[in-house]
Amino acid sequence: MTKVQILTDIPDTGNVLGGWYLLASEEHVWCRWRFEVFLRIIKDLGISREKELKGLDIGCGNGLIRRQLEKTTKWVVDGTDLDRQVLEEFNPERGVTMLYDIHQRNSELQEAYDFIILFDVLEHIEDTSYFLDSVLFHLKPGGQLFINVPAREEFRTRYDDAVGHVKRYSKRSLKEEFNEKPVTFLGVQYWGFLMIPLLLIRKAMLASSNLSHDQIVDRGFSNRSKVVDSVVSALKYLEQKIFHRSPFGSSVMASIQKK
Repeated sequence: MTKVQILTDIPDTGNVLGGWYLLASEEHVWCRWRFEVFLRIIKDLGISREKELKGLDIGCGNGLIRRQLEKTTKWVVDGTDLDRQVLEEFNPERGVTMLYDIHQRNSELQEAYDFIILFDVLEHIEDTSYFLDSVLFHLKPGGQLFINVPAREEFRTRYDDAVGHVKRYSKRSLKEEFNEKPVTFLGVQYWGFLMIPLLLIRKAMLASSNLSHDQIVDRGFSNRSKVVDSVVSALKYLEQKIFHRSPFGSSVMASIQKK
């Protein structure tokens, strides 16, 4: 069991996303796809995976991204979340695991990180401006913020409601979240273009079902079907072969530099 540093006195939120954390793994094809897009962006930016950079994964959950980075880089990645139960259930080899509310803005963590990972978190936040100010508080000037969010409101389904998505983003609306923030966008791109037909099928299936909250999460993100996994893996391979940057997609990923 992971030793969790308690940096702020906050109530135990419980397992907010429930079964999602049980489904999200390094073997899940969507998680692999997201990480491969991230690695390509890192390469395009000329960021060395051999350099011992220090990062913070905000909303790290079960530590999936930290584990992926530990296997492919020499980076040291701390993780923070508000769910103590989930934090205690994984064991990263490097970095510190913290039960920490970033709005507390601990002075020891001010501008402490070379990069910050904010993957599939921003879409859950109501007051995004205040939240992003707290995120940037922890990032060094010149450091990079990497964000991934679900794309396009027209793809919204009952699954989004079940996992607490406040919104889905376009490239433009994601950039607008940073209006008047001290940042420069290095790049913003869609990915998962060939997954869109599957999203539309999921939307139709969930709209006509009477599934419970947990069943919606399970059906919407499960990786147990070998047929579906094979189809999505083939779509991932094709998209990566055809497009360096997808013209449209089911997700948006951005790289942002703090001034």
